[in-house]
Amino acid sequence: MKTEYVLPPGASDAQREAIIHDTGPAMVVAGPGSGKTFVITHRIHFLVKSLGVSPENILVITFTKAAATQMRERWNRLCPGEDGVVFGTLHSVFYRILRSSGRYPGIGILSEAKRSGILGQLLCDEGIESDDMAELKTLIAADISRYKMRLALDGDFVPSALDPDSFMRIFEGYCHELKKQGLMDFDDMVQKTHTLLLRDSALRAKVRDRFGHILVDEFQDIDSLQYACIKLMLGRERNLFVVGDDDQSIYAFRGATPAIMLGFEDDNPGTKRIVMDVNFRCAPCISQAASRLILNNSERLEKLVKSGRNEEGIVELPVFEGREQELEYIAGILKNRGGENGTAILARTGRECIEAGEYLMKKGIACIMKEKAKDVYEHFVTKDVMAYFALALGDDSRGNFLRIMNRPSRFIPRKNLPETIDLGKLAAVVGLSPQAAGNVKRLKLQSAMLAK
Repeated sequence: MKTEYVLPPGASDAQREAIIHDTGPAMVVAGPGSGKTFVITHRIHFLVKSLGVSPENILVITFTKAAATQMRERWNRLCPGEDGVVFGTLHSVFYRILRSSGRYPGIGILSEAKRSGILGQLLCDEGIESDDMAELKTLIAADISRYKMRLALDGDFVPSALDPDSFMRIFEGYCHELKKQGLMDFDDMVQKTHTLLLRDSALRAKVRDRFGHILVDEFQDIDSLQYACIKLMLGRERNLFVVGDDDQSIYAFRGATPAIMLGFEDDNPGTKRIVMDVNFRCAPCISQAASRLILNNSERLEKLVKSGRNEEGIVELPVFEGREQELEYIAGILKNRGGENGTAILARTGRECIEAGEYLMKKGIACIMKEKAKDVYEHFVTKDVMAYFALALGDDSRGNFLRIMNRPSRFIPRKNLPETIDLGKLAAVVGLSPQAAGNVKRLKLQSAMLAK
């Protein structure tokens, strides 16, 4: 039975409209700083307290574990003791579905560290090297994800990190390793969930009965297959409440596309669109500058974000001839502020953050960085040299040999290696003559120092 709901004080008209939406599909177009978390948590409160929805029948999907945790904490503060609402990332929700089906009792999820190791070995087997192997593996992992999406949805695919032939060999080796180790990555998880929900009507009905209301945060970051899974989870009333901003879609390299949000109303007839266009976070100068820039996008949902704050300020856009000049300019600003707290430097990549931090420290300006400066002894070249030293000194560790057997490229397949490495037999392969061990003993002290 419905009861009158007391709206939170200070809520804007758009926020109120989103919170008290009744049933059926709704799309909240939420600009930056417009109070998305506030709306979602109070929307749950409205469903429970006013519409009488059981908390166990509400599913809230976020795109990061941290966001799910924050959302759960906000809900617990708003309504302590009301347990049962499920907060989770897409992959954690899909994992639950797979486990509940009983078809994947020994399911293992591929960790980032394990994936990095598998890709590293496959690249080594291919004789592919890079000055930044970590970056190369990240790009290949993204290509693998896009390729799996292409297989599922029959879309076009061109690898970005390798040539097509090399990529296919890496991809096939990657899939073989996952199968051999009994693992699945996040893309496998989505695909298997979609297949299960599509083919198993009993499981599909079970999920639909459990979750009568589904709320999705950061909807602009969803990809086609994830969206297809969510649609299969919807019950007859199609109570899908999505919150996002197509202007903030930045995960195209992972298969996400704002086109899904742009076509949401056509895909879900009767959708109520609510636009939250007041930015409570930024000063007017920032909101206005951002709005002027984003208006250059031709395909977007119509909105003009305005600031909800009254502050004076300007947005500067200096142009520099090079990186050194830019860092010098930043250092000059910070020195003129005389140690004022609360200054942040945002950069596009972690490498740029490290460069800025190192430059400021050289100039005597204290700073804190989340990113860690790269240690020369952690570079793959240093590790390769250390592996050569260790082998030459008689260390028959399989790991050392695997590290350098294809550096430089010798096209030695890992699968052809014996379990035990015999350095005597393999000396010629790795380029170590019988005299090599004796010749490098004088380097023992230096190599020990490098190891530190």
